[in-house]
Amino acid sequence: MEIIIFLILIGIFSGLIKGTTGFGSSLIAIPLLALVAYNINDIRTMMITANVVLNAILIYENRNYLQKEIIKKIIPITLFGVILTGVGLYASEHIDTTIVKYIAGGLIFVAIFNKVFRFNLHIKDSLINRIFFGSLSGLGNGIASIDGPPIVFYLTGIDAEKARFRSTFAVHFFVMGIIGIVLLYFNGSYSIT
Repeated sequence: MEIIIFLILIGIFSGLIKGTTGFGSSLIAIPLLALVAYNINDIRTMMITANVVLNAILIYENRNYLQKEIIKKIIPITLFGVILTGVGLYASEHIDTTIVKYIAGGLIFVAIFNKVFRFNLHIKDSLINRIFFGSLSGLGNGIASIDGPPIVFYLTGIDAEKARFRSTFAVHFFVMGIIGIVLLYFNGSYSIT
């Protein structure tokens, strides 16, 4: 019973973070769920599934911010994120789980370091950078459902306005989550045994 209460509290807290910032639910939930001794692959599956629902809600709430110009800039980020999600999922299934935990921990550390010290990167808003950060996001998504930090770095680095920031997050993470669920399904992660 204590574990169920702990899971509910993790879900509420990580959902609150996601709702207020547009990202970060995995950054909160993954380390806490790992304390309950869940397998990293099970945690990844839970977080990708939960984040699809949360991102659908964010898209609905931010639908007024979606503009043609913003959507055109989201496409390369999301396209390469989708492609590299498959690579990340394959890698997470075929490498030692300790390495996956170190990669996830590293991504979490970089995100926390960036938030605490407000390390501001100045990035050019170019197609190459969209592809690069979308690819990093896909790898993080496939390995540990941590696709947010690369997109946060990119959007803060180009000084994206609020409308672009919100709409990019909502659309990118929703599509990434749907692709993640499809790949997990074909990978057998949703099988009941």
